[in-house]
Amino acid sequence: MRLRFLVPTLFVTIYLIASFLFLGPFGGVGHGWGVGAFMDISLPAILLAIAIDGLYPHHDLTVWFGLLGGAVQYALIGYLIARLVKKLKG
Repeated sequence: MRLRFLVPTLFVTIYLIASFLFLGPFGGVGHGWGVGAFMDISLPAILLAIAIDGLYPHHDLTVWFGLLGGAVQYALIGYLIARLVKKLKG
């Protein structure tokens, strides 16, 4: 039970730290390379955010939707990895 909580939490924490580093010091107002790196680690969630922005244009929310979608995506990946490890252990 502990592993099922620890792995998704760890994945989401690492993702959020990396995202804020890419968007802050390295992405400074969209003029650095960090925004592209943020989009790369947020795939495919960022594509959904861009599609939502295409339907309802509000460019400030695209990054926030991408950040939220990426966090959910990494939590799901962590949960599935924890279940796989538990199943392989027996």
